[in-house]
Amino acid sequence: MSEGLLHMRTFVTVDDYLYLLRGVSKEMGVLGRNGMLYLAAAVSDFFVPRNKTSEHKIQSGKGSLIIEMDQVPKVLKPVVAEWAREGFVVSFKLETDAAFFVPKAQAALERYGHQVVIGNDL
Repeated sequence: MSEGLLHMRTFVTVDDYLYLLRGVSKEMGVLGRNGMLYLAAAVSDFFVPRNKTSEHKIQSGKGSLIIEMDQVPKVLKPVVAEWAREGFVVSFKLETDAAFFVPKAQAALERYGHQVVIGNDL
């Protein structure tokens, strides 16, 4: 492979991921079909937003811990429809029940209009 054709980005927070994804998608969008977005990030479906995280250590001995999480925004639609309209987009689908995989992968292709879904059976 020629040097400079693969650009990998790392992230820590969901906010970092969404910011980087938007920027990279828009930059890749200028390449049209010559660019491929390979969305291999293992982003969870839920996260704890900064405004809901404890500022200090959570003290033990106070009983049960309840964590409230928010759903990670679905951004595949804007990637395909707005940010990288002509790009070749590959996404991933992780399922723990194989019976759900094919219907969900097909639904994702129809819903988002991208080219490939790669399945991960956990």
